[in-house]
Amino acid sequence: MTDDLDETETGDGKTTAADSSEEIFTGAEAARHLGVTNVKLSRYIEDLRLDIPRGKRLRITRADLEVLRTYHRNRADGPRFRETQEAREFSAALKEYGRIFRSLRQLTTEALKLEKRLRKAVPPGLAVIHTLPEHDLVLMVPLSVSIAPSGKRYRASLPEADLEAMGATRDEALLELREEIARAYKRLERGHFFHNEDRERLRVLKALITRRPPKQD
Repeated sequence: MTDDLDETETGDGKTTAADSSEEIFTGAEAARHLGVTNVKLSRYIEDLRLDIPRGKRLRITRADLEVLRTYHRNRADGPRFRETQEAREFSAALKEYGRIFRSLRQLTTEALKLEKRLRKAVPPGLAVIHTLPEHDLVLMVPLSVSIAPSGKRYRASLPEADLEAMGATRDEALLELREEIARAYKRLERGHFFHNEDRERLRVLKALITRRPPKQD
């Protein structure tokens, strides 16, 4: 074939000039229009199995060129659409949002771990008991007790007598400890010793608690 007008063969063996109004592109021209190399253009033609006449040069019609253009655009390595400024800003903002979200998630995880450490390491608070729930039991001195978190509850304790009580709140734990001190004193005063340390516990409680004298008629 030549670069002049293409010739086609008729059914009776005669050749006629191709329609001169049909636009024809060489391989180099088609590659330039598509923005690809000649090698990639040849691969496209093989992929699509286009019936393109071959000679010294490829002769590609406008219709085949558009088929090649569509194939090129739809390929993963083809040209991308031109983003608008708004699209670029949206994409950048979305990436930044993702980065911040990942950072916040990491900070949340670290904060939860730190909260657990703080709950375990929190020092006990101090409280003072001035009275006991039994009206005839009188404290000789105010009792200093400690209150500390214990899991999701609180533990109030009187270390001198080795007594403690639990509560959902600090105040509840403190009230429960008042009840426990009174119960322990009354039980031990009656001589109901259940543990080896009960005698020492009674001695400590008697140094802290006394009975109110009965009223005289």
